[in-house]
Amino acid sequence: MVKDKKEEVDFDKRSIIESGRQLLNTIYEDDEIKPELENGRAYLVKEEIPKKSFGLAIEEMRKDRMGYILTTIKKEKIRENYALHEDKIEYHRLGDPSKEEEFDPSVLTLIAHSITNFLEKKGGTAIIEGVETLLEKNTFDKFVTFLDDLVTTTKVQNALVIITLDPETLSKEQLAQIEERLEILS
Repeated sequence: MVKDKKEEVDFDKRSIIESGRQLLNTIYEDDEIKPELENGRAYLVKEEIPKKSFGLAIEEMRKDRMGYILTTIKKEKIRENYALHEDKIEYHRLGDPSKEEEFDPSVLTLIAHSITNFLEKKGGTAIIEGVETLLEKNTFDKFVTFLDDLVTTTKVQNALVIITLDPETLSKEQLAQIEERLEILS
């Protein structure tokens, strides 16, 4: 009986990993190389619609890792597109702070504390989508300080962070400052 339960769990894990691979295959063209992500690094994915970044982050979260999602996208929409293990994922949405899972995007220190706390206690993968909203509600200098602290925490905790943004929403100088702090994924 115990053996059957273990085989079932192992099958579930293999099934989840395979569905993640299939998802990545739909995101990347046949001739496009899927990036190998490394712990202790923070990555930038420049895209208008966060498809590749979520695909990569969810794939990492499925590898028995913990996951942290900060986004402007509703949880139901993410669930619709990606099979998530709810017990492993900490979900936060930028928006109305009166709702339990939502952060006021203008309170960057609270957001930074939440992400840092998660990475220090649980490790794993964090994805940040909604940089444009954070920049709209905070000064660029404040955001850069947030980013520097996040990169440092990522290295120290041997975690993985993926940040996605639409490069068309930033000035060339702002984008350059963000790019010099993160590893760029195409």
